[in-house]
Amino acid sequence: MSLNETTVPGLFSIKANEFRNNVAFHYFYREWKSILYHEFLATTKSIASYLIRNGVRKGDRIAILSENRPEWCEAYLAVSMTGGIAVPIDAQLRADDIWNLLSDSAATILFHSSNTGESLRKISDNVSPNQQPGPVRINFDSEEFRSMCHAPQLDNYPGISGEDIASIIYTSGTTGTPKGVMLSQKNFCSDVGAVLQIGLIEPGDNFISILPYHHTYPFMGNLILPISSGLTVTFPPSLKGPELLATIRKKGVTILVGVPQLLELIRNGIVNKIKHLPAPMPAIMIGVLKLCGKIRMATGINLGRVIFKSAHRAMGKQFRFFASGGAKLNPDVMLDLEALGFTVLEGFGLTETSPVVTFNSPHMKRKPGSAGKPLPTAEIKIVSPDTRREAGEKEEGEIVINGPMVMKGYYKNTGATELVLKDGWFYSGDLGYLDDDGYLFITGRLKEVIVLSSGKNIYPDEVEKQY
Repeated sequence: MSLNETTVPGLFSIKANEFRNNVAFHYFYREWKSILYHEFLATTKSIASYLIRNGVRKGDRIAILSENRPEWCEAYLAVSMTGGIAVPIDAQLRADDIWNLLSDSAATILFHSSNTGESLRKISDNVSPNQQPGPVRINFDSEEFRSMCHAPQLDNYPGISGEDIASIIYTSGTTGTPKGVMLSQKNFCSDVGAVLQIGLIEPGDNFISILPYHHTYPFMGNLILPISSGLTVTFPPSLKGPELLATIRKKGVTILVGVPQLLELIRNGIVNKIKHLPAPMPAIMIGVLKLCGKIRMATGINLGRVIFKSAHRAMGKQFRFFASGGAKLNPDVMLDLEALGFTVLEGFGLTETSPVVTFNSPHMKRKPGSAGKPLPTAEIKIVSPDTRREAGEKEEGEIVINGPMVMKGYYKNTGATELVLKDGWFYSGDLGYLDDDGYLFITGRLKEVIVLSSGKNIYPDEVEKQY
């Protein structure tokens, strides 16, 4: 295996040796436990060695069906180290959907947890004698897996390059048959490098793992990005609100990678507490909240962190910011959280772009409703959705992306690939515009526009927001 920064296992190995005594993971199993980077690397090498000795070859597809946990990360890095292609699968899918993805990818091995065992039993019950038996299954909670974690390590691993496929990630977007997005080693590593360039993270950062790893957004933000910098990922005991807050506070979490719905729940929870104060405090505090927001937007002075310190005490003074992605964030949610003294950094990307394309750096002015500016390696242009010609200045159109983060194509689906990849440019299907300062604003989806008889365009997400 070539130890260079153009492949995920190469980059990981370099950083694991550099930060060998840093904590890679905090996790809860009867009590809080930690895994150091040198332990993480040793386990990964043992699993990869076991897989290679048992016939895994470069290019083999190996699926992972599990909730987030350290073993998910160890399995993924081990698969990548063998030169295999990881196929992350949503642990919440129905049994028949899981089987379809396993069959389409021709996965030879399936890593899973006991929590996903019931779905696998349903698959076994429904497979006919004439069908292929499916992949070999390895349970993270079994003695077999535990022995793999201590298997003798090989001296050498297969050579892999940045052009080799690292993952096939199935996505259907909002409609249609799921498509397998082929993302290369270089796709992921280039995206990590670009995010690091904008100064998003700091030494000692600790990420809480909430969103499932089968999505590229949390996979990048809560796994590849932290392990590329020797930082810590914390797995909470559960996703219940009180336990999440306790975990953030007690384990020193500094960054929460979330989706708009989660941030809206957090905002609503705090604002509702204010509204239930004895009169006339709600009216006074809401007025103070709005004033804090105006002052922060105009001057950058963060009075909310002092005035609403009880909200910050629940998460700990070390907490730095919320990252929001996966969908458009309601600007009012961002403004309210910023007024309360929190920092919200929104970005934009797709599975097909590994995924981050634009982001708001903590060191730049943030505009409510904007997904930020393109990363240093990303190029964005807006084209007319009707003619696919380049749109005029500030004209709304389809967002088209170019850069080293753009996928290699859809697995076994050249027709679908040719529809969205043209001369290296990825046609996202998202509508938006770039303002005079280069900030990207998302306005809707190309396939979800309702055109009225008057010619006016209506976007369902805007109607949903009103409801």
